[in-house]
Amino acid sequence: MSLSKPSQELAEKLLQKVNFEDRLIGTKMTPTAGNKREPIFSFKELVDFLEGINVDELEFSGKAKNQKSFNQYLLYIDPSKIKNWVKNRGDEELSREISAEIKKNESYGAKLESIVPLLRKRLEQCKGVIEEKEKKLEGRDE
Repeated sequence: MSLSKPSQELAEKLLQKVNFEDRLIGTKMTPTAGNKREPIFSFKELVDFLEGINVDELEFSGKAKNQKSFNQYLLYIDPSKIKNWVKNRGDEELSREISAEIKKNESYGAKLESIVPLLRKRLEQCKGVIEEKEKKLEGRDE
């Protein structure tokens, strides 16, 4: 999992919120309330949404261990849509990495377990690029 450092332009673009038409939709599925669509407007929101999915805590029945049935939910988002959304935001490299992980893994859980660390790493890289820019700007002001 080696992603090159993003450019300042790409980092800024990935950290910005998208407009309504370009949002990504995740689904929160609950047995009692049904499915609820969750709009995702930024890269950070995507990572936060996906980190709410803990594949290890799910049993084959779909029930979370040690949870009462009324608290159960499953978060879902199509990995191919994540790949396309990232590509449309200008990150070709990350899109290729996600595509490779989708092809390599069959189950939804396995795909997410390999995609989420990539997304998290890119988010941290972008934040780092912006922090570097801000530090440089602060140094010039002094």
